[in-house]
Amino acid sequence: MPPESRPRALALTARLIIGYTLAAAGILTVSAFFLYRGLEQGFVVEDTELLSDQIEQVRSYISKGADGVPEARQFVLAAAGVRDLEKYYGRLLDEKGTVIAETPGIERVAPAAAEFPAPISAGKQVKRVIFWHGPQERLALLASAHVARPDAGRPWIFQIALDAEHVDEWLEKYRDRLYWMVGAGTLGTALLGWFITRRGLRPLRQITASVKDVTAHEMRGRLDAESWPAELAVLAEEFDDMLARLRGAFDRLAQFSADVAHELRTPLNNLMGGTSLALSQPRSADEYRTVLEGNFEQFERLKRMVESLLFIARAENAEAVLDKRPCDTTAVMGEVCDFFSALAEERGITLAYTGAGEALADEVLLRLAVTNLISNALRHTPSGGSVKIEIHPHSGGCDIAVSDTGDGIAAEHHAQLFDRFYRVDFARAGSESGSGLGLAIVKTIMSLHSGTVAVESELGAGTAFRLFFPASLAARD
Repeated sequence: MPPESRPRALALTARLIIGYTLAAAGILTVSAFFLYRGLEQGFVVEDTELLSDQIEQVRSYISKGADGVPEARQFVLAAAGVRDLEKYYGRLLDEKGTVIAETPGIERVAPAAAEFPAPISAGKQVKRVIFWHGPQERLALLASAHVARPDAGRPWIFQIALDAEHVDEWLEKYRDRLYWMVGAGTLGTALLGWFITRRGLRPLRQITASVKDVTAHEMRGRLDAESWPAELAVLAEEFDDMLARLRGAFDRLAQFSADVAHELRTPLNNLMGGTSLALSQPRSADEYRTVLEGNFEQFERLKRMVESLLFIARAENAEAVLDKRPCDTTAVMGEVCDFFSALAEERGITLAYTGAGEALADEVLLRLAVTNLISNALRHTPSGGSVKIEIHPHSGGCDIAVSDTGDGIAAEHHAQLFDRFYRVDFARAGSESGSGLGLAIVKTIMSLHSGTVAVESELGAGTAFRLFFPASLAARD
């Protein structure tokens, strides 16, 4: 799905508000439900106990025998007038189902005798009642029980109905209040959630505004993580670090562009000047040959510079494919020394190597790194001096040191030696012959091998570069 056709994600503020609202609605609804059910059940338990008491009262009258029947009849007839609220109505039936006595008006709140629930056995208490709505939707609680006779005849049946209409109306009002409570609580939570979320996300909006102010030309701002909440302090710190990295990268890129332009301008000016001078008037074949030879040297310099820049660029963009394997450093150093032996002898410099061991490295890049260091050492070592390569294998890897007896480099330049195009012209005579990329290539090669390169130098005492190739499994990946 293309990005423009994808539905836009819901805003974080909306997500939080919806989450707060749904959570509040769920909690309030569940709470209201249990409150209502608890209150309703409380009424049912209380009314069940009341009906059970009335049944026991009738049983106590009937248990007296013939003398108790009039009392039971009178008790049933006067039942509705005993209480102002929750009036109950009774119906006493003999063993044949004939009505012995019933409370006046029972037909308004209770069904016919045949529709009452089955009676419970004599001697047992009412544990459960039946809810019934009459023709006028009046709520009644119905119960029925056997009444034992002292003559051991078939038990009579006492049916009782409790008029709970006022309880039903009260519960309905209570239910409406709960509806309003849930609705108002949910709405209030949504508004409060919106307010809290807006205030809580204010730092995030400020960070967003700060990020919008960052451009390629203006990356000097900082978020100052100490002023942010703990949850956003890490984000602010990472943003500041990222901004610093970007600022450094842009600065290096700007400096790199300026350095490249400067380095390319010199050979190009030489080429244009020499060619223009040769074309200004007729020349002999030897003179033209001299000009072409000079141009060829400048072309060679440009070629080396471009190849070096391409190597560094590809390595930094992970395009370089390493062929890491145990390399015989003694053999590699022997080949490199053989290659430079003629140049060293011509300049009166002693070139030698000592030690033996293996390094986990790409042999081509290893040779390139050492070649750059030796070339640099020969260029800056006076006649009568020496350049030495020392191999030191150990359990953690392999160290290769390239040292010379040249003029040395002041300490303030050590940190920048491996930067592109950096040259210590006033401290290293003859630097104009190099491009300032040799040490940058060495550093890139060591980074590809997860190794390090270090320099030790002192003015008048020479310079030593140390390459460390690790032997850990991580270096093999």
